[in-house]
Amino acid sequence: MGSPLGGYPVTGAQPSPYIINFRIDGSEVASAAGTTDGLDVRGAEFCTISDAGGNDQTVVFNRAFISKPYVTPIAETANGAATLTVTKTGFVLAGLERDDNTTGLANIDWNVTIIGYTEATAVSN
Repeated sequence: MGSPLGGYPVTGAQPSPYIINFRIDGSEVASAAGTTDGLDVRGAEFCTISDAGGNDQTVVFNRAFISKPYVTPIAETANGAATLTVTKTGFVLAGLERDDNTTGLANIDWNVTIIGYTEATAVSN
């Protein structure tokens, strides 16, 4: 049984973090906000994604975290990298070529891991 976030809580002391992992197929991401095109099944349960036509991919969580989650994107496209902007409600991947870290690169495929909390903890950011 999954959670409203689409991930599963880690068993242990409560409140526990959620760990969510999904893939993004950069060439399939639609320009319209609020779609799940380009997300695998796990990602489609957890968030929406859009691409405004440049090298940015904007992900919006279906349910916000209580604090900024830890987001770790791993590029599956050769020479792919990104600058990452994270909020409680989502994140933006601005694709770059890893060689020079300045030239934009669109349609990057990603493996994304997110760790975050939906309830207050003794230590939160």
